[in-house]
Amino acid sequence: MGEICTVGRWNRCQLAQVLSNGASVAAGPNFVCGDVDINSGDGHYVFAGWPLGRCMSENIDLKKHIRSIPDFPKPGILFYDISTLLAHAKAWHATIERMADVLRPYKPDVLAGIESRGFLLAAPLALALGTGFVMLRKPGKLPGTTVRHTYALEYGTDTIEIQQDAIRKGSRVVVVDDLLATGGTMAAAIALLVQVGATVSAAACVVELSFLDGRSQLKVPVETLLTYDE
Repeated sequence: MGEICTVGRWNRCQLAQVLSNGASVAAGPNFVCGDVDINSGDGHYVFAGWPLGRCMSENIDLKKHIRSIPDFPKPGILFYDISTLLAHAKAWHATIERMADVLRPYKPDVLAGIESRGFLLAAPLALALGTGFVMLRKPGKLPGTTVRHTYALEYGTDTIEIQQDAIRKGSRVVVVDDLLATGGTMAAAIALLVQVGATVSAAACVVELSFLDGRSQLKVPVETLLTYDE
């Protein structure tokens, strides 16, 4: 288990710092956690180097907190709604923890969220990973000088923008959205980030619709938590 550091009433940031350095931590009896080992020597709860909060979320089935809505936004489409996931505190906490664990090996400098549900994921993930966060938005939504990328849809085109000075050239960026379907928007986001000098190390979503094979459109590693095949 490694060296155990017995602590008092530390705040979450202090505990996170210790855990991020790979140490094992024993917290006082007033600290609430889920399944942990008990140190028989002093009766303290022992954390064996887990990321903060892992013990609270590892058994949560995230799919139970995502509802499917038929015929939305148009007939024939089954919509996977993450609103219920966002509304459930423990499930949302677990989502951010698990996604952070998946993305940590990529060592991003910045997370880029795609408008608009991508913002809901990228912002707390950036906080968990200690990175910056930038927004990829529809035209006319960002102040200052922007750079845009226009891409083809099944019928017509669409455009996304980023502020010109949002990314330092060479920064390692992970692109984040809620769902990966055909991959068109994610591919456009990657192209825009490369255009402004970023190194895109991965793309990440909570939900992937695998039957649409969106990941085949992307030239970077793709990380998703949940997969639906219909």
